[in-house]
Amino acid sequence: MIDFFESPESSTIARVGFDDESLILIIEFKTTGTYHYFDVPQHVFEAMRAAPSRGQFLAQNVKKQFRYSRA
Repeated sequence: MIDFFESPESSTIARVGFDDESLILIIEFKTTGTYHYFDVPQHVFEAMRAAPSRGQFLAQNVKKQFRYSRA
């Protein structure tokens, strides 16, 4: 199942999703499209959901840590 949440307060991220079966973090950006990050533990998704700045969390905890591709 894919769990999504909206991110209206973010200037760059529109929506974030997580596929708990394949461990894919889905980031839908407001202007640059959708990216999939692979082999992301669920606790990273939950921490991103709770982060005060999702863009900052993405930059510090996801971008250089996990393999990704543009969807």
